[in-house]
Amino acid sequence: MNIFLDTNVWLEDKHLTSTGFSSLWAYLKRTGSSIILPNLVLEEVLGVYDRTLVEKCEKAFSVGNDVLKYLIRQESPKLRFNLNVDRGGETEAFRKRLLEPAQGIKTVQFDDSSVDIREVYRRGIQRRKPASKNGEELRDVILWLTVLQYARDNKASVALVTRDSGFWDGDKLHAELRGDIASYDVEVSVYKNIESFNKANALRSSLLSAEDIQKLFDVRALDERAVEEVAQRLDGFETDKSVVHFRSGKVLKANLPEGMLYDVAEGVQFAEVEYHAEIVSHVVFKDKPQEILPWGSASAMATPRNLLRLSSLAGISEPKELEAELRATYVGQVSMRIVNGTVKSVDLERFQVLKVLKDDGDQQPPTASRS
Repeated sequence: MNIFLDTNVWLEDKHLTSTGFSSLWAYLKRTGSSIILPNLVLEEVLGVYDRTLVEKCEKAFSVGNDVLKYLIRQESPKLRFNLNVDRGGETEAFRKRLLEPAQGIKTVQFDDSSVDIREVYRRGIQRRKPASKNGEELRDVILWLTVLQYARDNKASVALVTRDSGFWDGDKLHAELRGDIASYDVEVSVYKNIESFNKANALRSSLLSAEDIQKLFDVRALDERAVEEVAQRLDGFETDKSVVHFRSGKVLKANLPEGMLYDVAEGVQFAEVEYHAEIVSHVVFKDKPQEILPWGSASAMATPRNLLRLSSLAGISEPKELEAELRATYVGQVSMRIVNGTVKSVDLERFQVLKVLKDDGDQQPPTASRS
């Protein structure tokens, strides 16, 4: 079931990390559903966010100046209140977060310009819900018609989450809107908040044993993907004095212990299983080049040693390299979509190092040899 979230829902948690949102992302991922984001809602969310950010900055600036006025040493330049907020950058970051709210979650931006404007003003004139008694709240009318049109054009079951009063008669969807659903001949469910959606759409789950997982999927099929994950995390990693370069890796052993199986639809299931692996990586620690101060700078002229370094610029030695084998255990999550008992897709996520090992299995830094 694809889901429309109204502006007031998006703005409840601008970081989109609350328990409600986390459960919603899990539902979307397990069911292969998407967030549908009309342009009306997208632009309104960003507009409200920008205005609120301005108000908060103005309030903070006013409070900061009040504090400075109370100080005795007001002439000190270090005590001047300064508040630098990149409004445009913050708003653009919020836009990107709306379009990619979580890993593996798709937000589909929807063009709502095809909504019949005549139906919009007709509902305003006739005071038909979700328009108010004064013929206002036409943005709610546009959103409602967008939801109905999307459900009809895509022949899909959809949900709308909104707190706006124009949709509700107490705790029930208004009778006029229930009539719209019937006349459009669509499946549209409306919820007041994310929590009520999550509760109503919780998937039936069951334990998936390690033996059953082995019958479904060979964990060693993930070896190449796991090594790629290790490479992404190690290659280019910087220590105080060196940069790590990943050369190669090999999965020594891996397993999928028991997990959870979710019933999505008839013949469709979704499995979430923890992934454990021991992987050895061949890496090179390459010393960072020593900083050479420009000729004539005060710092360079201050010490004879720097003068000697500057005099030999033409023959700077290459950074030293240290080869090492890094053996470590890693953990991640494997997600599988299963159709009629056959795995159709597999994702490896939340991949991270658990601990670094030496040969006897104790947690230790890797041994290394100078090349």
